Amino acid sequence: MYRIGLTGGVGSGKSTVSNYMHTLGIPVIDGDKLAREAVTPGSQAMARMEQVFGKEIFNEDGTLDRLKTAEIIFTNEEKRQQLNDIIHPYIWYRTQEELYRAQDEGFLKSAGSFVSRPYGSSRCRLKSRSTASYTVIISRGNRYWKE
Repeated sequence: MYRIGLTGGVGSGKSTVSNYMHTLGIPVIDGDKLAREAVTPGSQAMARMEQVFGKEIFNEDGTLDRLKTAEIIFTNEEKRQQLNDIIHPYIWYRTQEELYRAQDEGFLKSAGSFVSRPYGSSRCRLKSRSTASYTVIISRGNRYWKE
């Protein structure tokens, strides 16, 4: 089995590459999606985040206030590391679950390639960094921030 770690900055084409691999029938484990899953209201990660950061990082509906959280973690290295210590183990655990699921479904016996992005790429045999031109990155970034 090969695990391919796909990394790159915002707008660099990671989604384009992983979507292409998905069309080829290659299972894709998306670390960004797993990170969003980790911060759904009621999750263990959110409970731990409340213990570490307090209620001020949550919206009234219990969802994560991403802007408030960003203000905290991008101005305080200790807080950023605490957040990573909460989120990253969850993402790696879920990545392992997805790998086992694919194995149980028999995929690993026939093809066995994976993309794990961007978390866990240090555990991959092959690594690929996606890049795009500055114009493309700005275009994709603008689209991302409007969502």
